[in-house]
Formats: sequence, C-alpha cells, structure tokens
Amino acid sequence: MYGDDWNQVHEILVAGGNVRAVFAGHIHQATYAGPQDGIEYLSLATVGGGQNFTVPEAGWLHHWNLITVRDDQIQMAMLPVGETMDPRMMTEQNRSEARRLRDVRPEFLSAIPVQEDGSVDAEISIRLSNPNPNRGVRWHVTLEGDDRWDLEPNHRHAQASGSAATEMTFRVRRVPGPVDSRWGVPELVLSSEWMGPGVGIQIPESRHPFPLNVDLGDIPEPDSDQVLKTGTKGAHARVANSSLPLPDGPMTLECWVRPDRFSNRVGVVTKTERSEYGIFASNGRPEFYVHVGGGYRVAAAPEQFRLKTRSWSHVAGVYDGKSVRLFINGKEVGRSSASGSRLTNALPLVVGGDVAADGTMTSPFEGRLEEVRLSKIARYTQDFAPLDRHTPDADTLLLLPCDVAVGSFLPDRSGQKAHAALTGSLKLAPSDR
Repeated sequence: MYGDDWNQVHEILVAGGNVRAVFAGHIHQATYAGPQDGIEYLSLATVGGGQNFTVPEAGWLHHWNLITVRDDQIQMAMLPVGETMDPRMMTEQNRSEARRLRDVRPEFLSAIPVQEDGSVDAEISIRLSNPNPNRGVRWHVTLEGDDRWDLEPNHRHAQASGSAATEMTFRVRRVPGPVDSRWGVPELVLSSEWMGPGVGIQIPESRHPFPLNVDLGDIPEPDSDQVLKTGTKGAHARVANSSLPLPDGPMTLECWVRPDRFSNRVGVVTKTERSEYGIFASNGRPEFYVHVGGGYRVAAAPEQFRLKTRSWSHVAGVYDGKSVRLFINGKEVGRSSASGSRLTNALPLVVGGDVAADGTMTSPFEGRLEEVRLSKIARYTQDFAPLDRHTPDADTLLLLPCDVAVGSFLPDRSGQKAHAALTGSLKLAPSDR
C-alpha cells in the first residue's frame, strides 16, 4: 500500500463487518486517510528507516504508535522523539502542501555586482511565492556571509496568504579586497511555516548562495596547461542561473572530460531538476537530457561508446528544436525526437556533478574537465572534428576553459561574465591531453 490506494482492500474489509482501523507500512511517510465507512486508515512512517525529509507534523518522522482500543472507539497517538502528536492531521493534502513549501526557492531579482577591487555596494531584492493557494505561510529569511560582508538587515520575517508573492530588499556591502581564496559568497537561509487551521508546521531551512556579477578585471593567461579536477570532497564549480540567459529554443552543451572512475549516477555538467538540461555519464555511459514538450528527452550513447577512465573524450549535447542529439568525439551516437518549450528553473549550472533541488551538488563527476561551453544554437548537425580549444562568438553564453583561476572563480571567456564560483576542495590540475 502507498497511502492512497486503500480502495484495493476497502470493500473486502467493509464486507467483513469487524474492522475499525487499518495500519500499513513501507512508504516511510505517515498518512491518515480515514474514516471511510467507519474504518480509519493510517500509513506508518519509520522507526530508524531512511527519511529524505524531516517534518514530523506532515508525516515525515521516526515514531512509535500508541493505540488504545475500546468498545466504542479507537484512540491513536504518535510518539516521535520528545513529543506526542495526533496522526489524524497527517492527511495527504497537508503532506503535499508541506512538500510544495519545502521545494520553494527564492527568486533573486538581480545579481550582486562585484567591482574589480572586490567591493560591493548595492540593493538586492528577492521574491518568495507561496505555492499553496488555500494556506498562509510565514517566511523567515537570514543572510550570512564572512566578516568582509555587511548585510542589512541580516534577517527578515513576513507572512503571506495563499498564492501571494512577497518581495524583500537588502543592502549588501563589501569592503574592497582581493578576490582571493578567502572570498566567500553570501548565502540566503530560508525557513518557513505552513499555517493550517489552528496549527503550524515548521519547514526545515534551505541555503541559497546569492548570484554574483563579478568583474574580474584583466583575466590572466595561464602559466601552464591546466584543467579542472572535480569530485573530491564535494569539489565542483557553479554558475548562477541569472548569468545564463539561455532563450527557449536550440542549444548546445559541450565539454572535454577525463574520468577517473564512475558510479551508478554521475552528473558532468547539469542544470537538471525535473527541468532544464544536462550531460550525465552514469556508469560511464554518456547521456544528454533536455526537458522539452512536457518531459525529458534523452539522447543516450550505446554500450560501445562508454567513456574510458583516464582517457580524454569530447562530449556534446545538441537540441535543434526537432531532436536531441549526443556526439562523442565528434561522432553522433544517440538521438531522440524532441520539440516544444523548455521547462526552466532558477538553479545554478553545476560543473562536476548534478544539481539537487536545493541548489547543492550531488552525483559527483570524479575526474578532469575543461572547455565547458554553452551556446544558444545547435552547433553540430553532422559528425565533426572537435576543437581542442573553443573560441567565443555571438552565440556563446558560457565558455570555461578551466585553465586558470582568479581567486575562487573560474573566468568565463565568452564575454558574458558568467564566471563560475569554485566550491569545496576544488583545484586545477595538470592536463595530459
């Protein structure tokens, strides 16, 4: 049972005439679905099992149940750590509304402009949208940054009715100083409270780095042939969504990769989270995803085109408005029909992994990358000879050679200043290509 299909057994239980309550497990989410014809139904959560979300009041919890049976009634109580709860409030509607609130991401209405000397003095606004039309919400926003940032106010609170949008404005300042390895990106910490009839449910906080528009000045030439090494202790690079104005329509995403090892799920360069686009290499098998026409369209490489460890390969994904194509070392190896509008999101582009719903990196790529390029055209329509070095043109939105770092940023050489922020123990390593 999955909490919403009691009808498979309901008529049998009603016919028996002696059933007043039914308890079932397996789905790891407590859901109350009764009473129906005098029978109460309750799906149980976990007692030590896996939980990917923790909101006890909405049914994601570790618990014991206390059931009291009398001739005229059945009483239920859930006992999570440290408290007692009424499981009858854990309805599917409440659970769905809590999940939607958990998935809310702040919309940054502009990026923080960072001057060449590292200074900042700007007003930045965000927008929060209540996803539940019939419920109110309380927003709690906190700004965090290192000691060189002045963030005012550093916290804000607001309350909104169903489907309402809330805008907040903050003053962001930073003293002049080098864009060095100590350079930290300020974060917005968001938490919220679902407001039901006479009860509130606290939604856990999520963290969101502010998008930056960084002036790196004159970008130095590399001293040696270097590339980006990712996958160690969460090391990856990320480009803010606001820096990538990719229009709906044709596109090309490409890069050179040298994998060290593979796992069951590997993101290479991605913006995918039930939307957008990305290159994957799970178990060494390249795939290009684009979310168009209401779902993902995938071009996948057959078995004989799996990537080899410690060997360089050029991978390119192309969407031309009619199909999604995948090229390995210039040869088309996969294609599927695709058309329609691309579903977008506000998440960053992650280089060296997959992007999660909260904007963090998951499914890391362990190896070396370089020459990451995003274009607003379908660059390849037939087999081609990949270039060692890409050159920017009017259709280039992002070009990361990955051969030099300026402080904690990978310079973008497209001319769009879509510089990638380095995250984790990320470093440049010698290239052997």
